[in-house]
Amino acid sequence: MWIGAGFAPVAQGYAGEIVTSHFTAASLKREWAYNIYLPTGYAENTRHYPVIYLLHGVADDAASWVNKGGIDVVADELIASGQMRAAILVMPVAGRSWYVNGPERMEAAFIGDLLPEIDRIYRTRPDRADRMIAGVSMGGYGAMRLALRYPDRLSAVALMSPAIYSPDPPVNSAARNAPPFQIGGVFDSARWEAMNYPALLDDFIRSGYRMRVQLTAGLQDRLETGPAAERFAAALRARGVGADIRMFPGGHDFALWRNTLPLALRFLSGPSRMLTAIAGRAPGPQR
Repeated sequence: MWIGAGFAPVAQGYAGEIVTSHFTAASLKREWAYNIYLPTGYAENTRHYPVIYLLHGVADDAASWVNKGGIDVVADELIASGQMRAAILVMPVAGRSWYVNGPERMEAAFIGDLLPEIDRIYRTRPDRADRMIAGVSMGGYGAMRLALRYPDRLSAVALMSPAIYSPDPPVNSAARNAPPFQIGGVFDSARWEAMNYPALLDDFIRSGYRMRVQLTAGLQDRLETGPAAERFAAALRARGVGADIRMFPGGHDFALWRNTLPLALRFLSGPSRMLTAIAGRAPGPQR
């Protein structure tokens, strides 16, 4: 079912706050900025909240979630109408890093610096059951990798038009121009595959953790993320992992993502606490 773009007026007096902040990330050896959504009432109560991390695409930045996606309006409406648990939403600035350890150690910074910083500064529920992740395009690739590599930290993932191509990205994908996947300035297929989900799935399954997975993409996506999402879902299902996958009219832009964002937030706000570790342990950060 297609999700309408419009929202009913938010309940009077209900408006979460968007805050821009930064901290020194040891893994990056510099200041690292992020935007954060704090739900209505955060400053007036002592509650602890689940956290959803939102990863932007290669042509956008952390502000795009607000400026193009209207994330504050969407979250306000979903929370006010009872369709989503009140949650903290974290939107880090990641440039064109693809959220991996490349020229900058972005993966290490996310796991080793950002997660602890958010749990230290804000009233979070600092456990995997209440920590979720989503991303669009490049951010979908990053969210996929982080969820598979660190299922001890994350319990659910929503991938929106994710650039999770296997075997290789199409010729018009920005992944081919990303330094983490190049050798001598030229895209290297072996490097791409070494970081991609086929190389991660076996360790993820052995970890014993369960992950809730949702994928959405546009039927007219010129970057072919729909077929890529379908292949990923099939790979998960072949290993006994369920995946909710849906395709909608639209391309590769916020015209689509603004409409699929409510679906993602409702999904991520679901019964994560029902999913517990059943065996093993997840791999640690890359060194």
